[in-house]
Amino acid sequence: MESGETRTATVPYPSDVEPERWLTLSSFPIKDAAGNITGVIEYVRDITEQKKNEDALEFERKQMLSIFDSMEGIIYVADPETYEILYVNSKLQKIFNKKLVGETCYKVLQNKDAPCEFCTNHIIFKDENKGKPYKWEFHNPRSDRDYIITDRAIKWPDGRDVRFELAVDITETKQAGNILKLNEERYRSLFENMSSGVAVYEAVDNGNDFIFKDFNKAGEKIDGVKRKDIIGKPVTEAFPGVKEIGLFDVFQRVFKTGKSEHHPISLYKDDKIIGWRENYVYKLPSGEIVAIYTDVTEKKKAEEKLKAADKEWNLTFNAISDLISVQDKNFNLIKVNETYAKMFDKEPDELIGKHCYELVHGTKEPIPDCPYRKTLETNKPSSTEFFEPHLGIHLGVTAYPIYDDEKGEVYRYVIIAKNITERKKIEETLKQKLDDLEAFHDAAVDRELKMIEYEKEINKLCEKLGEKPRYNLAGLS
Repeated sequence: MESGETRTATVPYPSDVEPERWLTLSSFPIKDAAGNITGVIEYVRDITEQKKNEDALEFERKQMLSIFDSMEGIIYVADPETYEILYVNSKLQKIFNKKLVGETCYKVLQNKDAPCEFCTNHIIFKDENKGKPYKWEFHNPRSDRDYIITDRAIKWPDGRDVRFELAVDITETKQAGNILKLNEERYRSLFENMSSGVAVYEAVDNGNDFIFKDFNKAGEKIDGVKRKDIIGKPVTEAFPGVKEIGLFDVFQRVFKTGKSEHHPISLYKDDKIIGWRENYVYKLPSGEIVAIYTDVTEKKKAEEKLKAADKEWNLTFNAISDLISVQDKNFNLIKVNETYAKMFDKEPDELIGKHCYELVHGTKEPIPDCPYRKTLETNKPSSTEFFEPHLGIHLGVTAYPIYDDEKGEVYRYVIIAKNITERKKIEETLKQKLDDLEAFHDAAVDRELKMIEYEKEINKLCEKLGEKPRYNLAGLS
């Protein structure tokens, strides 16, 4: 406070009685007419719920990117106007083993000098198609591989429409006669911090109005006004919308009762100012009223973006045709997509907290060859294929660990299960045909050898009779 500046900090407040809480601490100097600091106003705001929301949003973002990196498909996001690559998943990065983000997609991915003639931007960015997945099949001549591609227009965190592409290699499956289809998922946005303003009022006419006595720099910045222009003015004149949002009633109650009040987030509007505000009002021993308020306009905008991003992410997550679940170390389901829930005729929320092995295997504990169990032991991805009699289908299951970037520890696991029953049927059919062909080949070769021996015997009899051999067996031993 020696500097005379306002100080604000966000800190955790541990307690033995309650769970940890997060607080915003603000210190505001009180100055006399000569500008000397005579006291300090300490303002503490509990932002635990806001911190929880921020942590939850960050967890969702990490979880989403972890799922992207865990999927077998190739994923990239590009700007439809500049063709700049904005994001690639780890599988695509590993294939090229060079910097891709920031490069032009058709140059680095297809080795072309101009946008690809098969680009689907003209389809997915039509108004009637925006947000809808567009699937198509593509043979890549560079790699001589076949792919099922899902393209979709999604919102990037900065608000622009971008191209999302998920490419799944179906080469082997196509050769076996079965093309597997996968859907996509995408991602969500962040929100910004806000600053606080402080206004000091003197009640006039027994609280029928309140005159500005002081106004800080943060308030000037928030509302775009100058302190010198409002000092001495009634609040109803400087901010005529104060009654409409109910804040003036709070001033009057606090003035009469002396009890501090929180005025929740409200949209303030007048002919010059519009914005979302959150106020904390209290009474000083001098009888003056203090309002500490925060401009949460950007937060409200960010919340709307986050809601849209969360909706977009869930739509993508639930559109994937594989069974996807997020689990803790005790095999408890934390999140599942709709495909997973439909397998058991349930809604996703109904499965949260249940054990995966009870649902999938109908057992009371994990099966011995469970890939998730192996991942728990090694913290490395693990895969296996098996027939599950409880469901009557063949499954290909892969488990992936999700790491906490700050602690470097695994705190969640993603399990992706594919229904590979049709593929297994095709493989079995092909194997049976191959066995039949080998048996036919062996029988044909055996018959041919016997015919050769028979012809040799006839030639020998002809020689004994002094006749010319009937069969030309030159070159045969």
